[in-house]
Amino acid sequence: MWTHAPGTPRVGSSLERSTPYLAVDLADLTARLLRLPVRSEVPVTCQEQLVVEHYSR
Repeated sequence: MWTHAPGTPRVGSSLERSTPYLAVDLADLTARLLRLPVRSEVPVTCQEQLVVEHYSR
């Protein structure tokens, strides 16, 4: 069973307002990238340092 990742917006929530770099149309189930997001705007659901350590081996 698929579960929602913590910290990521759910469909039907404030997704449109929380992602200023996306144009989301829930009625048509489409999203369009308006601009590249800055790093602080992208929700990270992992510990980045652990990923760096894993791939630096």
